[in-house]
Formats: sequence, C-alpha cells, structure tokens
Amino acid sequence: LRKQQLGVPTLQTCLLLLLDFFPCFLHTPTKKMADSKRALLPTSVKPSHYDVHLQPDLVAFSFKGSITVHLDVKEEGLQELLFHALEITFDPSALTLSSENGNEVSCSALNFDEKAQTVAASLSAPLSPGKWTMAIASFEGVLNDQMAGFYRSRYSVEGEERFMAVTQFEPTDARRAFPCWDEPSLKATFSVSLTVPTNRTALGNMPAEEEQVNGDLKTIRFGRTPIMSTYLVAFLVGEFDVVEDVTKEGVVMKVYTPLGKADQGKFALEVGKNTLSFYTDYFAIPYPLPCLAMVAISDFSAGAMENWGLVTYRETALLIDSATSGVSNKQRVAYVVAHELAHQWFGNLVTMEWWKELWLNEGFATWVGNLAVDHLFPAWDIWTKFSSDYFARAQQLDSLRSSHPIEVEVYSSDEINEIFDAISYCKGAAIIRMIASVLGLDAFKKGLQIYLKRHQYGNAVTDDLWQALQESSGVDVKSLMDVWTKHTGYPVLHAALSSATTLHVRQHRFLSSGEGEGGEDDKTIWRCSVPALAPSQQSMVQLELKDREADIPLPASLASADWLKLNAGQSGFFRVAYSDEMLAKLCTAVESAQLPPIDRLGLQGDVFALAKAGVVPTSRALRTARAYVNECKYPVWSDLAASLHKVAHVWSEEPNSSQLSAFLRGIFAPITAQLGWDAKEGESDLDVLLRALAISNSLRYENPEVITEARARFSQASSLAADLRSPVYRTAVKFGAKHAFEAVRAMYRSAENHSEKLRALQALGAAPDEELLRAVLDMTFSDEVRLQDVFYPLAAVSASPKGRALAWQYLQDNYEMFLERFKGSSFLLGRILSSITSGFVSFEKADEVEAFFKAHPAPGAERSLEQTLESIRGNAAWLERDRQDVRAFLAEL
Repeated sequence: LRKQQLGVPTLQTCLLLLLDFFPCFLHTPTKKMADSKRALLPTSVKPSHYDVHLQPDLVAFSFKGSITVHLDVKEEGLQELLFHALEITFDPSALTLSSENGNEVSCSALNFDEKAQTVAASLSAPLSPGKWTMAIASFEGVLNDQMAGFYRSRYSVEGEERFMAVTQFEPTDARRAFPCWDEPSLKATFSVSLTVPTNRTALGNMPAEEEQVNGDLKTIRFGRTPIMSTYLVAFLVGEFDVVEDVTKEGVVMKVYTPLGKADQGKFALEVGKNTLSFYTDYFAIPYPLPCLAMVAISDFSAGAMENWGLVTYRETALLIDSATSGVSNKQRVAYVVAHELAHQWFGNLVTMEWWKELWLNEGFATWVGNLAVDHLFPAWDIWTKFSSDYFARAQQLDSLRSSHPIEVEVYSSDEINEIFDAISYCKGAAIIRMIASVLGLDAFKKGLQIYLKRHQYGNAVTDDLWQALQESSGVDVKSLMDVWTKHTGYPVLHAALSSATTLHVRQHRFLSSGEGEGGEDDKTIWRCSVPALAPSQQSMVQLELKDREADIPLPASLASADWLKLNAGQSGFFRVAYSDEMLAKLCTAVESAQLPPIDRLGLQGDVFALAKAGVVPTSRALRTARAYVNECKYPVWSDLAASLHKVAHVWSEEPNSSQLSAFLRGIFAPITAQLGWDAKEGESDLDVLLRALAISNSLRYENPEVITEARARFSQASSLAADLRSPVYRTAVKFGAKHAFEAVRAMYRSAENHSEKLRALQALGAAPDEELLRAVLDMTFSDEVRLQDVFYPLAAVSASPKGRALAWQYLQDNYEMFLERFKGSSFLLGRILSSITSGFVSFEKADEVEAFFKAHPAPGAERSLEQTLESIRGNAAWLERDRQDVRAFLAEL
C-alpha cells in the first residue's frame, strides 16, 4: 500500500471471483498483449519455476546466491537469452543451460544494460524449442539502503545497532535480488532457500520445510509457492517476537514484531484473522496458502506490501501500543491490514496482465479493505469516512489537467512507480463503489466471484472484470464503465429546477482551474446514474443523464419537494453545482440535520471545490460552512476542516488572513467547547476523533483559550490522550521558547513507539523562527531520521510560508544529495519534492519551480511535478480571482 501523493495543505480491491469449470489454468487475457512501446522481454522464452538460494552478509551488506530457472523455449535457433538483473554480477562461465534431452549450452558473453535493467546472455549454440534449465552457479549483489530489492534495515537491541535483510520487489525490483523474468504476466512457481546465522529468524512466502545447521550458519528451505508473479516473492532475515492464532478455516496467522513488542502485534493479529475469514466467505475462494505472516519492518518505503503469505509493513501500519496509540492509529492499522489481505486474492491470486491495469489490484483492495473494516468495526461509519479519505482525494487529483486515466499506459520502471497514486487507489475504489451501487451489491458480489474463479492463478485485464459483472447482472457494464476508466477526469453536473416536476442538468469536465467547460479538454460525455433524495423519502431514486444536457422529468416522490439532493449517498464520481435556490434549501436541510451525514459531507465538498474552480464565489462556500455549526459527526467535520484549511492556506499571506482566521475560529469554537478536553464516559471512538479534530483546528486558527490550555497540558504530556498529542506538541513548539522545541526533540529521541516518534518529529516543523527550522532540516538528513520518514519533517516545515521558503532553498542547495538518497525510490522522491513546493501560491513561484526542475531533472518524478505546478498555478488563479470577494465577505462580519 503506497501512500498516495497529495498536495499541501493535506499532508497526506476487491476484484472478483467467478466461475467456469476451468480449474487453475493460466488464463489468456481477453485483451491482446501490451503495446510494443512497453519495455517487455521477448516472448521467445517463458519461465515456469525458479530454485533460488541466497546467503546475505549482514556485516558487509552484500549477498551471494545461485539460481536454477526452468524455461519453456518457444522459438527455433535462439542464440541469446534476455532477462532482468540490476546491481547483480556474475561471470559468463557461471551460466549454463541444459535441455530435457541432455543437451548442454554454455554462455560465451554477457551484456549488462543498466538503463534497461537487463542482461543479454550470448550462447555458445542455439536453443531448440522445448524445456530447458538455466543455471547460474554463483552471483553477487548488494544489500542496499534504498528500501528496494533485497535491502538492509536498521534496528537496535538494548542500544546495539543491528541490521536485518528485507525484500521489497513491487513493482520491478525482484531483479535486484536474483536474475529473473520480472514482469507480472510471466508467472512461475518459486522454491527459495536461505543460508543465515543460526541466531536469526528467516521467513519466506511459504512455511519452512527443512533446516540444516552447519556451525554458526543454517540453511532453511521453504515450500514451493503457488504460481505467481516475481514482484510477490519475499524473504527476510532478522530478529523478531511473534504472536499467532488460527482462523476458523485453519490458516495459521502470525504477526512478527520487533523484540520486546509482541503485545503490540495483537490488535493486527485479531484484525487479520477476522478479515481473512471475511474474505474467504465473501470471495467464495479459500485462502490458498497454509500460513500468513505479517511482519513489522523498521525501514520501509511504502505503507505495506502484499507479498503472498508474507506481508510486510511499516511499524506504524501494524503495531498498536496501548499506552501511546490512539483511535486514529487503530483505524490505520485495521485498514492497512484489510487492504493487504485483500491483495491475497486481488493481485496475488488474480494479477493484472500489465501495470496499465494496476487499478485492478489497488482500487479493489482499497474498496474491499473498507468493506472489511466496516464489517469488523461498524461504529466507525467507514463509508462516510470513505467519502473524505478516498473519494475526495481522487477528485482533488483528477480535477487537474495533468491527471491520468485509471487505465494508463506505462512503459518503464519509473513510469510504473508514478501511477501508485490517488487515481489508481482512490478513484479506482470510488468507481468500484459506483458500479456496485448501480448493479446492486448482490449482483456485484456474484460478478467478483465469477471473475476470481475464472482467472485464478492467471492474469486479467479490465474487460475481464466487466465481462464477469455483465454475466452476474445482465447489464452491459463495459459500455457503462469504459468512459470512467479510459478517460481522464470527471464531470460536474449543473442542476436547476426548470419547473416543480423537471430538473435541468448540464455536464462538462470539471477542472479545478475553472477552464473545463467548452475547452479542448471538454470532449467527453459521461453516462451518469444520479441517485436523488428528497425529504421523507424512504429510498433513493436513480435519475439518468446520458447526454451533454437534458431536462429530466422528476417522479412524484421528488417533485415539489422542499429540497432535492443529487448524488445522494455520494456514490457517483462527479460533482454537483446547484442553482442558488436549490443550494439555499439544502443548507437549511444541513442546519436541521435532515440530510444524512454522507450527503452533508458531499455538499460542502462540492461547494468548496466549485469555489476554487471559479464556478461559485468563495464567499458562497464560506457562507455554506456556517450551516455546519451544529454538525456532530466526525467524518463530516473532517472533510469540512480540510475544505476550510485549503482556503486558509491560499489566503495565509494576505493582509486579511487574521480576519479569516477569526472567522474560522468561530466555526470550530462551539464544537470545541461542547466536547472539551477530557474523555466522557460512554463516548464513541468517533467522539474521540472529533475532539482531537476540533481542538487541532482551534489551535491552527489560534483560539487563545485553547492555546493556553494546550500549553498547560504539554507540561503533563505523558498523561495526554494519544489522539491529542500531535496538536499539543505542535502548539508547544509554535508558541513556546526554544526549551519547548528541545523538549519535543527529546521526546522524538526517546520514544519507543514509532507513531509517537512521528508525532514529535512532525511537531518540530511548527517552530516559529528560522534557526530552529534550519535545525529541523539538518536533522532530517542526519542519522537521526530514517529515510522512510524524511517526508514528515519536510512537509511539516513546508506547511508555513517561512518554513516553505527555507525548505525550498535547502532543496536547491542540496539537490544532488536528494537525488543520491532517493535514487532507489522515485516514488518517495516525487512525494518529497511535491511536499516542499506544492504549498506555493503565486505564478512567480510556479515559474521558479518549473525552471529549476527543467535545469535539474527529477527522474521518475516528472508526473508528480507536473501536477504540483498545475496545483500551484490553480491556487494562484483562485486567489487572484476571489481576493476581493473574500475581502468583502470578511468586511461584513
């Protein structure tokens, strides 16, 4: 699970089952193989099985290995083998081939192509079609520190620094660990053995079948895997504590934690055990492996990785400390575990044919992960939260001209890394929720079961899913959904009542720049199913819009209603721009809580997005926010707070920013006073989160009474509720003297729980003066901060105008160091560059950023930089356009 890249100020599936009678044959996708521009290996050779042996050296940070690969040669006269290898070395004499008939062929020369990440082996004689075995008797590689391939991760035991060896192969880094055919459609089985110190634990995809001890080393041979893609292979060597249990189906589940932290794995173990059973029932296919292990890793570039049978996580995504973890930490762990376990079916059992269909993995894991969490924790109101956490994020990114379709063609490793973003994850999940709503959950579930059973142990493309859903529902799903997956963007529906019984609707592409309607990008016509809700209505009514513009007759249940909410339930991936009259009536329904929470959330989200795009004035959005003063639901407040923060951020350097802050303080004051600082008996988890959100925003907009209380409570920080610690730490640093900064830095250095360390680390970025901010920047690239965590202090420093200017200059002065540190992770590099620069709000700064990166390229981060520049210019245009409007609004207060 990658963290989706979001711009400042927000720091930021479940595919299917099936069936036919066909057992576990490899499925030939209904779409032809990839475009010729893809960096694909020749189709003349296909691997079927790998025997891999590796011996890592945890002192020299290297490894050596040997490999045998069973091949099916499909062409006559093949005199060169081309396969993937990166940062691996071996001699031509180490490579030999033998046929099932006993023929032997040697390697006469090797050509390593670092850019293509391939090796071309010239052969002493041509290969004939049939079964061959390629053996490489010895190769060597590096246990790198880039969190990619086979790498090292640092940890400590009683103050002693030690290292473990870990893998992270998605999307294209298995080739860093062993020579292979590293493409998702080239599935094979794997038998892995590791030679490791006897005092270390070794884990693989499958349980260990044999162990041989030789002095202070032992060799562990793991069972043969199911047929799967190279990016899902995993193994690691380290020291762990473990907790375990067994699902009702008999699957052994284990959670491996750092030494001494076994108790912190119990929450994830319980979530994992129940989630695996939920998926087994929902997908109607048992989990196919005998064991599933989940492991907390100290250094990890992503959030987690779904390796089949051996799922790896950042510590913050797996461990829960009863003393320092809050509700928000539990929600994160529950969701990430559910997401990764969904991949055991969506991605592992059925794998996308090429990375173009990444959304089939990630969009479905995102949707079904939320489905599982909702099943396990119904009080968390997950689907309302989904609208804020996923739906809104997807719409934010997809409102940019530089967005991309869900199905986006990619050719190289760097391009593949760039699409692990809010489109593949969040928009993918959102359109899955949309089609499930249109087809009905039962038909949708049946279609998923058809899909999974038909394509199990094989590869699939998007059309395979549409076919399965059509079979289960009788609906031509492809004609309905192609426009949503193959085109960039989404529509805004302009709605007005032309009479009591007729709704006039007009659609065009929504761009946050406000340039959507009638422009060169406004060619797509979306087919929209529009759920509608009116007062006293028992269920939603589906309205249909198939054309650019239409007059839609309203049924009796909607005609002449006091108010009419479109996109009821927020299942449609579009925005709605209401007429002034319709919006005013809906605001009244918000004030009286007649609208359901998810629709209250969606209404304000649309209005603020329309304000940024210039469709409505920003003053209208701010007036709409007043209707929420009596709001009591956490997910609604969470999204409203994000909307308001975007306005505050864009206006933060305006002369009237203090007046805007005063207005925003007034929005949050009642709910802050109502909830207070201390927990109340019988309150829900969402009440806990709402208290933290209300206090955090009262502090952000500098409510003096709340600041005073926060500073007083900082003196007793150890007794603070976990969900209140972040805002209190930030306030102490922002308004305290240098001693408060040092106190929080000491917390960072001494904290045992990684979530607590991150709270303190991010709080340091709130320092008010340049000297302390420079100290944070220097500390960020010292040994004190793990490479995986560099993003957090950089984003925190860049959240203020003063800090942003310092961070931007620091980046320019040290750019070569940035490139070197993140050479193995273009994903993290793009995220960091965006976190530093996306907060600028002027055309001049956009030009400056653009000029710098034109002169100093950022390989693998080009798409994210293009999106960042568009976001900066969009915010600058918003400020220019509505500066006078907001000034007049504030003058009226």
